Amino acid sequence: SDETIWMPRAPEMLQFMVDESPAWRAAVSDALDVNDGVLRPIIYHDDITCGNILAVIKKKKVTAVYLTVREMFPHVSLEAAWLPLLVMQRVQQEEVPGGLSAVMAELVRRLRRAGRGFALEIDGRVRHCSFTVPFLFVSDMDAQRATWSIKGSAGLKPCMFCANVIAKYALRGQHESFETIASAACDRFKAISDADFQAAVRHIAAQPTKASREQWERAYGLTWDPHSLLADADALSCLPPSGACNDVLHAYFSNGVASVELWQLVNTLGPLGISLGNLRGFALQKQWLRYGKNVLPSQTCIKHILSDKMFDNERSFKGDGT
Repeated sequence: SDETIWMPRAPEMLQFMVDESPAWRAAVSDALDVNDGVLRPIIYHDDITCGNILAVIKKKKVTAVYLTVREMFPHVSLEAAWLPLLVMQRVQQEEVPGGLSAVMAELVRRLRRAGRGFALEIDGRVRHCSFTVPFLFVSDMDAQRATWSIKGSAGLKPCMFCANVIAKYALRGQHESFETIASAACDRFKAISDADFQAAVRHIAAQPTKASREQWERAYGLTWDPHSLLADADALSCLPPSGACNDVLHAYFSNGVASVELWQLVNTLGPLGISLGNLRGFALQKQWLRYGKNVLPSQTCIKHILSDKMFDNERSFKGDGT
């Protein structure tokens, strides 16, 4: 059955925000001065699960897509600087050929068409604007998988950014060309170019049999679908993989680099006679501040951050990045 998906027109939405919000009016005006009216969109999407998260069919699970522009960089860390573009139920996505990837392909095509040239009226002055490509994309890895039909971190090829990083189980002994996902030798990782990505897509599409296609899908770490963003050259040029960036919460703070480093620090200090309780006392005595903040956090907050339960048995710190 046909699915109706509502997508707003970005220029009209920007004009509305400029008219209604003094903060947006000032931010957009400054952004237009950065590059003579040329704006580079940044897209973000994530899932929101309402109701029973254990339900087999998650009728209340939705995907929300947001938009900002790079030229508003001083403000993009603020939630209010992101415009909602689309809210779509997961069950609705499953009815669309190509799923969320096909929806994203249509969204970026429309965004590109709408942004080829438009005008905004700001404080009585007409400002000429345009959206430039390629667009940028910030997300967690689940959103990347859904957008570009990537196999994911459990696959033979777990990273969409690295050409020579493969699953830990796939490498037996040393090999000069490949690194496993467990490797910390970042200087030996080889980046995938957009041209390489597109060549892989064409190669998969040209396979004569389903068996050979599935074999190459596994090797490339891609899932081929003729309706997806991968199959749409125009959409892929608007939103190529090189425009993607892992969000700092998942890449660094929550189950990321910082959480592992904190766990290792605490477990290194323990045998030296410095316990977690000692660290809590020191933090309270010296009145540690959060990074970039001038307001002293409460004692309860510090005790929570450095509590024993935040350091689990999975070799990581359970902080939430806030």
